[in-house]
Amino acid sequence: MALVVVVRERGGAMGGRLGVHLIVRNEENRLPRCLDSVQGLADEIIVVDTGSTDRTVELARSRGAVVKAAPWTDSFADARNAGLPLASTEWILVLDADESVEGGADLLAEALDRADPQTNAFRVKMTHRIGDRAEDAVVSEAVRLFRAGRGFRYEGRIHEQLLVPGPDGSWECPAGENSPLRLIHTGYLPGELSRKETAQRNRRLLMLELGEKPGDPFLLYNLGVSYCQSGELAEAERAFVEALSKAPEKAPYRATLVRDTVKLWLAGSERNGERGTERRGRNGKGEAEWQRRNSGSGGQRRMYPDKAPDKVSDLERERARELARERAMGLLQAELPRYSDYAELHHLLGECLEEEGLLGEAFDSFAKACECGGGETGDYVAELGAGRFVSRASQARMALRLGAPQLAEELYRAALAECPSYRPAVSGWAEALSAIGVPDRDLRELLLARIGSEGSAADRLLVARALVRCGADEEAIGLLRELGAEELPASLIRAGRYREAMERLREQENAGGHLPALVQADAAIACWAEGVAPSEELLRGLPRDMRDDAAALTAALLGANPENSDLRGPGGLLDLRDLRDRALPARIMERMLELRLPRLAEKLAERIPNGEQTLAASLYRHGYALRAADRFIRLMSAGQLDEEGCFQLAEILCERGHYASAAALFERAAEKKGAWREARWGAAFCYLQLARQTAAEGAERFPEAEGLRSDLVKIDQAIGELNRIEWRTSRLPAARRNSHA
Repeated sequence: MALVVVVRERGGAMGGRLGVHLIVRNEENRLPRCLDSVQGLADEIIVVDTGSTDRTVELARSRGAVVKAAPWTDSFADARNAGLPLASTEWILVLDADESVEGGADLLAEALDRADPQTNAFRVKMTHRIGDRAEDAVVSEAVRLFRAGRGFRYEGRIHEQLLVPGPDGSWECPAGENSPLRLIHTGYLPGELSRKETAQRNRRLLMLELGEKPGDPFLLYNLGVSYCQSGELAEAERAFVEALSKAPEKAPYRATLVRDTVKLWLAGSERNGERGTERRGRNGKGEAEWQRRNSGSGGQRRMYPDKAPDKVSDLERERARELARERAMGLLQAELPRYSDYAELHHLLGECLEEEGLLGEAFDSFAKACECGGGETGDYVAELGAGRFVSRASQARMALRLGAPQLAEELYRAALAECPSYRPAVSGWAEALSAIGVPDRDLRELLLARIGSEGSAADRLLVARALVRCGADEEAIGLLRELGAEELPASLIRAGRYREAMERLREQENAGGHLPALVQADAAIACWAEGVAPSEELLRGLPRDMRDDAAALTAALLGANPENSDLRGPGGLLDLRDLRDRALPARIMERMLELRLPRLAEKLAERIPNGEQTLAASLYRHGYALRAADRFIRLMSAGQLDEEGCFQLAEILCERGHYASAAALFERAAEKKGAWREARWGAAFCYLQLARQTAAEGAERFPEAEGLRSDLVKIDQAIGELNRIEWRTSRLPAARRNSHA
């Protein structure tokens, strides 16, 4: 049985302007907030309870409710409809217990009083929270406010639809006019979905209704959503694709189905790669790479993967990512003419183009998203910042990568004006300011001024991390120390304060708790940088496997240890066969470079087989181009330069204007790693530069030659197009400081 709760307000008189209707079950934790948000707005509140066993009914009675029983029939529409005949007001506002009025209540009475008599329904704006961050929300509009006594009814066991009799007697969805009312919905927060087992409940009801309406595209779409909520993405994809093939072209949910299908395909791409707000480029590695290689289930970082990376599997995963992006781009390009005002579709196309390295086109797509804006969403569902601060920050990111830091700074500043705590905009703004030459101390002050004196600890940590990302560790250290941040030891190491870093790491260890693998590695690296062996106390805190390997690396870096002399192979090289994790030295070397310890990395490279090749590539990725160049040349002379080294040396030569030599190396890289598009683009860039030199010389010698001047214009246009494509190695901001180190 279900219960109907009628709360009379304004002196208890029935009738009035607005009634608020809810259906609930066991909502003692959320119902009070919902009901409190409509106090002073509602003339009556009607709640259909579907069998609560907690204090829901008691809480309703404590607010002057009259409670009556009503049945539950495995249908949300039936429960909604049970309350409609009880209405005594002119208008009905439908809410759920996990929703509350966020704004616009003060303007609603006037909007209702001024409504045309023929206006039957209004739309309300909804913000669905999906996480803790300011940007973690989805916005939509829905018809939730309608006139009583006009024949409205709900249909559907789940995701019930509001219907009204049409002129021909058929049932249709009301369009509704815009209202000032804004609701906030918290039911999609991960904890709420899990607590209420929402996905499982919804799926059961959807299956029941699909049994009655086989192949219904709206039901299939919502079935796919329930699979997404439970992480069953393959099943979700099948449901979405079938729904998309059957959905009528003018169905109000179809645009959102396109959006969700694209996001699902891109989520598959993220699972197989490392897509995210910090896009590292083709060769970009860093702490994310360390964590990926050392992470197991449950988010626990492990120093030892179960097995070495499988190159065939890596190629298969890369191809799967490409196919997912191709499908997403194909669908977006086919549907955008139909939904040209849907900001998030333009934004998603921008993300796809960015992944393809087409930065100029991505910039244009993000700009179109901003032109659409993120205000009135109509039938569209979109992430909160799409068309607003998220799209603007993405546009700024493209400007920065296209070599326009001043434009990027302006765009990031505009994004922060809309959402001051949006993390990618904060870190991106810091990067843009650094790129246009703002000194580190001024950079710190600008960032702190942005959050103001009332900024929270989370805001100050955001500033500190933005400084670290830009390589301004000296300016970040004070903030990190003040906040007790775990990043402090790494920044101390980068600033050359090894003993202080070691002391801080000891404090963290003594404070209790297991130190992550990355922090454990940093502790050992700080000791090696100071020229001392890690203490027995530190080694005891490491996992046994890492403890043994750390001892071997200590012997390799600091000299033979009598107790570990058997760890050295012929010629003074570290014998990798004696290590439990043979890939560990290469990862430690990578981490040393992240910590700005190139000399220590060079010392380790001398002690491991193939260390020169590994070191040269890592040095280049971390911005140490001059140190890397000499090694590349030695490797090339010895016939040991691999395709990555060919590409990287070609980039160095290209930057210095040695286009013929660079083109040959780009071609060689492309041949070794067939169809390497970045290498092909690099070669094309060099050939265009050579052609430009020839045409410019000819135009200077023969000023009357119109054809040469025309050729120069065309060549410059082609070079400009290549400069809108990302084919060069992309580096993190901090790494760019190492170019002359």
